Amino acid sequence: MHACTSGWRDVVRAVLAPWGLALALLLLAVDVGAQPSSIQVSEYQLTNESDGLYLTAQLAITVSHAMQEALNKGVPLYFVASVQVVKERWYWRDAVLAQASRHMRLVYQPLTRRWRVNASSSPLATSGLGVSLSQYFESLDAAVAAMGRFAHWQIADAEHLGKLDGHEVQFSFDIDAKQLPRPFVIGQSGNADWALSTFRVDPVPPRTP
Repeated sequence: MHACTSGWRDVVRAVLAPWGLALALLLLAVDVGAQPSSIQVSEYQLTNESDGLYLTAQLAITVSHAMQEALNKGVPLYFVASVQVVKERWYWRDAVLAQASRHMRLVYQPLTRRWRVNASSSPLATSGLGVSLSQYFESLDAAVAAMGRFAHWQIADAEHLGKLDGHEVQFSFDIDAKQLPRPFVIGQSGNADWALSTFRVDPVPPRTP
C-alpha cells in the first residue's frame, strides 16, 4: 500500500512540476521591482559618406529589477535594434529604401560568473545561435553598455546613396517579446518593468565631402 501511494505521489509531482515552473516564471514576470527599465540616447550621429550611410550611437540602457531576476535565474533575454531609411509618400505608405538590424541575446553564465552577448544581423533562434558574434563581460552593466553601443554601423550601402538625400532614418531598440517564455509574455502586458523600447526619426544628412 505504501509503494502504491508513493507511486501516485511521483505521478502527481511529474504532472505539476511544469506548472510550478510556469507559475514561478509568471510571478517573476509581474514582479514590481524598485528599478524600472528605461532607455536614453546619450549619443546619436548619422554620417552620409561616399561609400554608405553610417550610424554611431550610444544608448544608456537600464535593465529593470524584474529583468535582472530573470537573467540571474538563467533566462536569456533578446533585443533587436532596427534601422530603416524611408521615403515619405502622401498617397501610400512610406517606401523602405534600405534597412538593417542587429539582434542580440543576453544571458548569465553561472559557472563562469560572466555575461554573454551574442549579436547577429539575423534573428537568433532559441534553439540555436546560428552565425553570431559572442562577447563576454564581467558585469551586467558592461554587457548592457555593449549592447547599446553602435560604432560606425553601415545602414545603407553606396548604391542607395543617390536616392537617400532628403529622406528619413527611423531607428528603434526594443526587447524582443516574441523570444520570451510564455509566462513572461503574459506578465509583460501593461508592465513597465518589461517595456524597454525607444524610437526616433531623423533626416538623412547631406553627403560629406
